[in-house]
Amino acid sequence: MLAAGGATELEAQTNNLMLPMLYDCAGTITAGNILFQDVSRTELACPRGHFRGALPADRRSDGEAPWVIEADGAIVGDGGWVTAA
Repeated sequence: MLAAGGATELEAQTNNLMLPMLYDCAGTITAGNILFQDVSRTELACPRGHFRGALPADRRSDGEAPWVIEADGAIVGDGGWVTAA
């Protein structure tokens, strides 16, 4: 891709089934957000975690996430629904 188009960066969604091809084309990979497909139910346990709606005072990664997971008094995760525009 670099030789043909001169691209210096690639962007992909983490829920894309073709994501493994990214590893063939990229050297340094970072993830700003991680997306999951809504295909199957998970049973991930977080015994000390509490899932709740975000409050205005909560510190969230993007400042706007409507949901948070709180554990031991700290926000350990946040997010919402990804919708197509």
